[in-house]
Amino acid sequence: MEKAEAKIFYINGGATTVKSAANGISLLPVVSDPAADFNNGRNQTMEKAEESLLKKLFCKMLNDVYNAEKQLLDGLPGLQAAATTLKLKKAFELQLQQTARHIDRLERIFELIDKKMQEKTCAAMEGLITESKSMIRDTKDGTIIRDIALIVASQKIGHYEITTYANLVQLALITGLATAAEVLDRILMEEEGTDELLSRIADILINIEAGENNSVYRWNT
Repeated sequence: MEKAEAKIFYINGGATTVKSAANGISLLPVVSDPAADFNNGRNQTMEKAEESLLKKLFCKMLNDVYNAEKQLLDGLPGLQAAATTLKLKKAFELQLQQTARHIDRLERIFELIDKKMQEKTCAAMEGLITESKSMIRDTKDGTIIRDIALIVASQKIGHYEITTYANLVQLALITGLATAAEVLDRILMEEEGTDELLSRIADILINIEAGENNSVYRWNT
């Protein structure tokens, strides 16, 4: 009988035995490849480092949007007071209540991930609220144009928040923060609902303003 030639097989894993294809006789244990083991260890270290960086980014963005919501909570009463129509005033009241809930939910997420909130001003929201105040100054009180300008300002704020929350949901899922992702997704859905509500109100207002021309417009943002 021809003697089977002994060969060493390298695999990534624990020891096992190799069977001869000819007669099923065990030849020798499989030897772990040191180079492969080193590369696997290095890859796992890199993956952990990347995950750590993603979590840091997640926490930074979470702090940012937390401050943004607090700024919005302070800024919304001014938008509500400046609004002309009852529909828009009620929409801002709804958004105010919603924003307070979002702040509570964000505080819950900080508890879930065992991180402390870091008070740092969100420059993006600060700029958007400043712009909304300038729109109030630049439009006449008690007019439809004033309300349309307020909707523009509010939707710009909303779109910033929608983008932020959508990204936070993805980062939470990637880093294994499933419960945080669920909470953030609920906030995201509410933000999208508010945006749709403001678009419906804008549809009504823009068509009232354009009524003299017998034209019909759709407010799509």
